Amino acid sequence: MAADGDSSNHFSTADFGTLANDLSAANASWDGSSSHYSVSYIAVRMMHEEIKQAGGQGIKDVMTYLNTNQTNDLDDVFANLQDSDGNALLVNENTYAAFVTRFTGGAGATFMQNNLNLSNEDTGAIGGLDVEGSDGVEKTARSVVNDTANVTITPLSGFSVEVPTNGNVVDPRLAGRYNLQLGANADESIKVDVLRVDRSALGLNSVDLTTDTDDVITKVDAALDYISARRADFGASINRIQASISVNSISSQAMSQSRSRIEDADFSKETSALIREQILRSAATAILSQANASGQVALTLLG
Repeated sequence: MAADGDSSNHFSTADFGTLANDLSAANASWDGSSSHYSVSYIAVRMMHEEIKQAGGQGIKDVMTYLNTNQTNDLDDVFANLQDSDGNALLVNENTYAAFVTRFTGGAGATFMQNNLNLSNEDTGAIGGLDVEGSDGVEKTARSVVNDTANVTITPLSGFSVEVPTNGNVVDPRLAGRYNLQLGANADESIKVDVLRVDRSALGLNSVDLTTDTDDVITKVDAALDYISARRADFGASINRIQASISVNSISSQAMSQSRSRIEDADFSKETSALIREQILRSAATAILSQANASGQVALTLLG
């Protein structure tokens, strides 16, 4: 990778120097930031290539040494790492602190400028094309994670999302998340995941009892565990839905009774009121008739 003026990247010489200097900060107080991860990767890769140049296998020698000498640290690695003939594999310094000093003093920035390739799809993983050259295999974002078991129970396979299909047409019944409204309020809902359980989703397409029975048993066991887990999930969802149906039914009955009390007529009361009105009307008519008759009698007496 070239710095400055190269349209294939956006890094300057100063950028490489700034990133290299972060190794001191990462060494003093690791914060898990992107820059700390990045500069640590560059430092490991630089160690890897220097060990290989000295005749070793790279970072594998470091891990083998630390596994064999589990009480030792990186200072012991720099001081004692040797090949099978007793030749030192880290020849530039004999302490980790000295390596950090050289890395942050310009060696790290120079290494990045001369060895990083951001123009292809290789991730830069040790063992990949960028690091090992013709001895390596390109490690893309997909192939860097090997799917050797060919189990596709999860929708991720080498970081490639597989969309469930039926005849090459996306079928929403095969997989998806459904939000079911179970009550009258906005937060009274349940999310139900419906996932694939066909042979492809269970990783059983390539099973062959005639070649590798152990592999078949492993895949079938994984498929059974997956189905059992999904049945448990569905069972829990069904129980919640049934409980909500029961609660909603009781609530509906109570509301119907309340509405009836409010809207339905009280026939006894209404009948009594009708009879009362009829009696009052008859009495008024009788009184009016008597009053008319009394007037006619008075006229007769005067006449």
